[in-house]
Amino acid sequence: MYQMLIFFSMLSLYIHLKIINNDFEIDKKIRNELIIVSVLGFLTQYYFCIFQLFEFIVLIIMLIKNKKYNTLKRYIKYTIISAIIGILIFPASIYHIFFSYRGTKANIASNFLEKIKLYFNELSYAFSLVPIMLVILFLIILAIEIKQRDFKNIILILPAILYFLVICRIAPEMKANTIIRYIAIILPIYSLIIVLGIDKLFRIENKNIVLIFITVPILLLTLYGNFNSEPRFPEFLIYKEHIIINTSADSLEILKDDEKVKNQEAVIVNIRKYMNYEEILKKIMEMLKFDKYSILEDSDEFETVIYKLYR
Repeated sequence: MYQMLIFFSMLSLYIHLKIINNDFEIDKKIRNELIIVSVLGFLTQYYFCIFQLFEFIVLIIMLIKNKKYNTLKRYIKYTIISAIIGILIFPASIYHIFFSYRGTKANIASNFLEKIKLYFNELSYAFSLVPIMLVILFLIILAIEIKQRDFKNIILILPAILYFLVICRIAPEMKANTIIRYIAIILPIYSLIIVLGIDKLFRIENKNIVLIFITVPILLLTLYGNFNSEPRFPEFLIYKEHIIINTSADSLEILKDDEKVKNQEAVIVNIRKYMNYEEILKKIMEMLKFDKYSILEDSDEFETVIYKLYR
């Protein structure tokens, strides 16, 4: 679902960029693309609506600024049509967004500043960046945009920032290793912003400035990666072989015929807590003829239990 959310969000962004680069005109092809993508994105995940709302606001402002009033009317009309079609296809969406436990819970999210810090760190981790470097990249692009009086790239920057802040406000309280799904929409946007920032740097006439802005981040990234980054799954780095099993498909049966595993004096088993982990442990011990076990780690943070099975 979240992969499709990213896909339709990026497709929506692409269509809005087409409108801007088409001198703010919406032809039949762009109109059809806008309506279809808006409906499909709406039906995928309601976070799409949040992101597209900010695209809508930014483009409305740009249309007014450029005095494209006919396009403005048509754009608003097509957006309303998209919303109506989406609601008609899935009427229950109204209840889900405004009255379900997810919708009502979104209004009582607490610790806003703490969540901003948490989500921002996750965003930085996704790019292996020192957190402050993301801020620097934004400031570089904004400064160049203001100097050149070319605000077309605001459609990239502003919706991403506003979406991030809103998600920090409404997303449910979750552990650090699982919240990335909610800000996944803006990961490819930040990738575009990084590329855009580097491109704009290379267009600066003073090459000494370019050299500084390129070499210093590379040095910081290298130091940051060597001394601060830790693998999210360190257990995979200390064993020679691994077997990953989807227990929901009854794949545990493959262990019965695996002589290599059955001949081991001891094995390490990592089971997620949301599964019926005690029952799964019992089945594995029966299949591999182990009669003893010890708990190496019981982690609520990563929702996992790690066992050592032996004879």
